[in-house]
Amino acid sequence: MNIWIDIMCKIIDYDYHKLNLTSQSNKTPQTFPITIFLYELKIQTVSTSYNVLKPFYHNKLTIWKKHINNKFYSSNIINELWNIYCKTQRSYYGFSKLALLFKLKHAKISVINDLCMNPITITTGKSISIFQNGSIYYFTLSDLINICKSALINSPNFYSDPIFPKNPYINIPFTKSIMYYIYYSIRISNFRIPLLLHLFYLSDFNTNRFYLDNESVIRDEYIDDFVKNGPIDDLLDYIYDMIYKVPNRKYLIKIDHDFPSDILINVMRPYLKLYLISSLSLSKTEQQFRTYYILKYKLQKFFEFNPSFGRKMYIRNSKRKFIESYNTTHILFNDIHINNVSVLVNIDDLDMIRHQNRMSIDDHDSDNISDDDGHATSDSDNNNENNNENNANISDNNDDDSLS
Repeated sequence: MNIWIDIMCKIIDYDYHKLNLTSQSNKTPQTFPITIFLYELKIQTVSTSYNVLKPFYHNKLTIWKKHINNKFYSSNIINELWNIYCKTQRSYYGFSKLALLFKLKHAKISVINDLCMNPITITTGKSISIFQNGSIYYFTLSDLINICKSALINSPNFYSDPIFPKNPYINIPFTKSIMYYIYYSIRISNFRIPLLLHLFYLSDFNTNRFYLDNESVIRDEYIDDFVKNGPIDDLLDYIYDMIYKVPNRKYLIKIDHDFPSDILINVMRPYLKLYLISSLSLSKTEQQFRTYYILKYKLQKFFEFNPSFGRKMYIRNSKRKFIESYNTTHILFNDIHINNVSVLVNIDDLDMIRHQNRMSIDDHDSDNISDDDGHATSDSDNNNENNNENNANISDNNDDDSLS
């Protein structure tokens, strides 16, 4: 801040540290020192105020406009004041650029390998160097895309909580200027800009505004990423939930618990995506409503093709010994075509209500209180116990009356 004010005063040949309202130069009007002196006092007051969250570079232009918009100033004086301000900006940015070039010249290169420990050669459209915290770091654009995506898509338990992308080597968030550099480097390359990074750019790299404006998009992007890269145990839990909650009136769906997890996940992955969109997506559109019926129809056709999918079998080998095997015959997801749209339109509307009720019942069961033996005790069980106690008390009273 002080450097910026010093440059402005040097331009008009005035020392604001001395309370002297007379100009030291015959070429400088008396109005300029007064305006700059009052502007400097206001800047210092605002910068040291405890209730101001914006830094100096956010306040300097706003305060400057208030000082020059004076009805006693002529248009010529206002134009000259703006010229002084613009010259100050150019000089300040020139010195800042010079200081940056000096730092870059004497900075050490801390990282020259990517996240897979492969050496990086700076190539336009493939890799860039980032100066941060006094050091230079080499990054490939693919690594930066993954870093930004994993930070913006952060959604523990499917609740969106985006965080600002960080430098993984020092665990310090990138600055806004670095984020702009990353964004434009990706934009001029052959890489496709991720949707969330583009929305983050439109939000001026403000995480709060990004979250408030794009919560539903973040949820949908996280669902897509979770289906592709989610933990195996979590994917299996949601797959078994899907098989249980999506109604199937014709076949008894039963997957053996020893069924290979990798095969089950790879087969059920596209169905799981439809299930998560229909149950967890925040985009309350017709597509979400229709997704549930597409899932129901395709699961029905899947088990019609092989009702015994997932069952354990014992097959006799050439040595006449039985070996354990599993039924993995299935139809591909993309091979199940919906030729007649009426199959999805001519449906019972109560089916969706049953599906939503089933989801709410499961959520309610997860809130049940556990007793000392580890068994879940629901509210209905408590009500039944209270009713039994009341009935016992009534019977005891009846016995007393009969004895009397």
